[in-house]
Amino acid sequence: MLENRTPSAAGPLRSRATSSSRQPLTSSSHQANTLSSADQTITSKIAFAGEAAKQSRKLDEKLTRTQARLEEVEAEKHQLSRKNEDLATELRLAAQREAKLKAGLDKEKARGSVGGQGGLLAKLEELQKMHQDSKEKWKSSIAEVRKELEEEKKTGDKAQRRAGVALEEVKGLRVVEKEQAHKTKELEKKLAEERTKVEGIQFALAKAKDELASHQDDDGLVDQLEQNVELILKSALHLADQRHQDRSAQQDLRWSSRMALAERDIAVDECEAARAETANLMASNDELAEKTVSLGDQLKEAQSFSQQLLQQLDLTRADVSAQAPSDEAAPPCSCTLKDDSGESVLSSDLLQLTFLEEDVQLLTGRLCQTQTDLDSLHESHLALLRSSKEDSDAVCRLRAQLASSQTQLEKVTEEKVQLESVQSRLATALEDEKVRGNEEEKRRRTVETEKRNMEENARAAVREAAMMREKVRGEEEEKAELLESLASTAHYQQMYTTLLSTSHTLLHRLQASEADLHSLSEENMLLASHSNPTQKILYLDGLRRRLAESRDEVGFLKDEEGKLRERVKTLESEVRVMKGLEGGKGGRVRRIVSAGVGGKKERRRSSALMPVAYSSHPAPLQVQKSSAVPQPKGRARPSRVSLLPSAPATNSSVEAQDDWSSDEEERDDSSSMRRGDDEEFTMHELTYGSPRK
Repeated sequence: MLENRTPSAAGPLRSRATSSSRQPLTSSSHQANTLSSADQTITSKIAFAGEAAKQSRKLDEKLTRTQARLEEVEAEKHQLSRKNEDLATELRLAAQREAKLKAGLDKEKARGSVGGQGGLLAKLEELQKMHQDSKEKWKSSIAEVRKELEEEKKTGDKAQRRAGVALEEVKGLRVVEKEQAHKTKELEKKLAEERTKVEGIQFALAKAKDELASHQDDDGLVDQLEQNVELILKSALHLADQRHQDRSAQQDLRWSSRMALAERDIAVDECEAARAETANLMASNDELAEKTVSLGDQLKEAQSFSQQLLQQLDLTRADVSAQAPSDEAAPPCSCTLKDDSGESVLSSDLLQLTFLEEDVQLLTGRLCQTQTDLDSLHESHLALLRSSKEDSDAVCRLRAQLASSQTQLEKVTEEKVQLESVQSRLATALEDEKVRGNEEEKRRRTVETEKRNMEENARAAVREAAMMREKVRGEEEEKAELLESLASTAHYQQMYTTLLSTSHTLLHRLQASEADLHSLSEENMLLASHSNPTQKILYLDGLRRRLAESRDEVGFLKDEEGKLRERVKTLESEVRVMKGLEGGKGGRVRRIVSAGVGGKKERRRSSALMPVAYSSHPAPLQVQKSSAVPQPKGRARPSRVSLLPSAPATNSSVEAQDDWSSDEEERDDSSSMRRGDDEEFTMHELTYGSPRK
């Protein structure tokens, strides 16, 4: 059809073909541009996700730092609690020493009878009251410190809980980031699938173009279909890219807004917690400074009190030494004992005072150490304040990012509305194009069905030809097998002819043996009237023996005749079957041939056992000398007639002759045994005239 066109019609076709080839190029370039823009948007989103991940890492680092700082503060609190416990134990020891001093002073009061000691006792009572007041102050201060420590522990637990919550939120953000990365990978896979689909559509279009060019002659329809399909492809690609971009942008904005909100909440909570912790720590620092001042004042009071006690002890010693010589009424021994006891008491009091001075020095050293610890805590609180300021700056930045993301969301919503309007227009256009495409697909399917029917008809014809060839080959094989079976059954006819000849010879032999018996009976009748008894007996004995032998041979020949008749019948049936092979079928011929081939060995064996075949005419009987009966001297013994023919044996029956000779030897042995019995019977009958019982 195409060759019959004129050159004027071929020109527009070429121009249209070139235009159609250019249009796919432009569409492919547009597709490449759209794909590159989609790749750029994906890369920008991936970069934004990387920045979000960096910010989350920074927040994680800040959280770890704050956690480490909280742990350090807790450790310092624990050390302070231990120091307070040490101070409490030292106060208990000081109280015990004071009790001991009081006991010593009471003893001195009981022993001393001086009237001037009442003032000392009053002073001692005042000092005791002052000491008790100081103890009560110390106990109240220790209780307050314990309460503060408990409150600080509670605040530390709250901070830890907040830090745990912040860590959980950070973990959730990490999970969200992983999901976002997974979704980006899925989007990339979807883009690759869409690309493969576009390539498949292009390949299908190329095939459709080829089929339409080969089967249809209407060029206008082809160009319209190509243009429609290209427009559909362009619109579908544009819509897919826009939908993908909108979805990815919306998802990115949602995730970024959620990330920003979560980070803002975390940062606000951290800032509030840090501020509360700094305020608590500052208040605790102030309280600790006040406590240290009060403790220093109390130490100073204790030192002054100890000095007063020393002075009073010195005065008591002087008073005791002054009053000692005035006591004349007392015996000297008692005075010496009292002086020794007073000196021992004073020495013990001095030692206790020295111990108290050492304890006071230790307390002052510990107070200095606590002051240094408080200074370090103040520095750490200043560092925490700085970090809280940095966190507040980060929160401000995140708020600015949230505002920018909200503006972007508003822009995206506007673009989405525009895209929805465009999508509705394109959907209507796509439905129209789908209707046209369905019509063209129906036409194409009808052409394909016709092609398939033609191909199936051709395949069916080829199959039928192959079946006919196989049938012809099978018939030829059956014909060859039948010819082989006929060739293999040719020797059975020869065997049949030989069997017929042997049967004739056996019949002649039977007739000859019957004639011999008749002649023998006549000779016996003649000999019965003979006068010589000895010669008669011997002759009759020979006749009986020959009669017995002839009877045996007749019986054997009858058996052989029956066997030969059966064999002849079987051979005749086989020959009939072989004659009917020419008109038989293939399967039946195969079974008969297999049965015939299987019975070849038995037939050959039976043919070997048959007697030797001679000519159809009976041969003359030969007279053989009998070696069983002794011949008398001077007279000739009558000859023995043998029933065997004198014709020579053939070369193919040597084994049959050997079997025949062995059978004859067995028959001779049996006949000799019978002859002995007959001789005994005849001799007794001849001598006594009656048979032996």
